[in-house]
Amino acid sequence: MPNHGPLTVVVDSTSLHLTYSRPTAVTDVTHEVQWAAILGSTWNSAGVTRQILSDDGITRTIRATIPKGVLGQRFVRLRVNH
Repeated sequence: MPNHGPLTVVVDSTSLHLTYSRPTAVTDVTHEVQWAAILGSTWNSAGVTRQILSDDGITRTIRATIPKGVLGQRFVRLRVNH
């Protein structure tokens, strides 16, 4: 399987932005960005928004935006299910 690039994270004053790529031909795999306020707590996807940045028919690049939250921090993961 080809490499579809690394994950990148950018933090600004209000959000974390996780950018990832996925192959467009793979339709039986789901990608979900999740966050937790504290490691060991429940992961969830509430408040996560996604935007397609590019799609060339082979690879789709997506940016997920996660609010920082009241503690000003988040732990983030990309959950991939088959």
